[in-house]
Amino acid sequence: MSSIFSQILKGELPGTIVYRNEHCAVIMDAYPTLPGHALVISVRDTPYLQALSETEQSELMRVAIAVANAQVSAGFSRGDSHFLINNGKQAGQTVPHVHCHVVPRRRGDGFPFPSLVGNLVRKLLKMKTSQTTLEAQGLCLKQHLELY
Repeated sequence: MSSIFSQILKGELPGTIVYRNEHCAVIMDAYPTLPGHALVISVRDTPYLQALSETEQSELMRVAIAVANAQVSAGFSRGDSHFLINNGKQAGQTVPHVHCHVVPRRRGDGFPFPSLVGNLVRKLLKMKTSQTTLEAQGLCLKQHLELY
């Protein structure tokens, strides 16, 4: 069975896709820790980063850095961010699909590690962000995303 991320990429489940190329895609996190929280996901459905080719790995990081820059340009952060990859179930990966959380940070925004704590709490409490909000944030990021 394919992961929830693969189902989003295939259009089988709703999701806000900000960007996509042959190696990776950017989607908005449905349970964001902070506004602008995005996920860079591999197009290939695998839980392990090391299962990706060097090209796929490089592209994932190149796009994650571009997302962080877009978060700054869009006003979600002033330059600080968390890049978080949980590589496999024992490392805390909840969706068995390679993905990098790119969480924009600002002084006084909450937990020291919002991706680890806040995201889990939001999922447990079913505090899903509205699709309208995710689409608005995704459009804002897309307008500032510089990928070539």
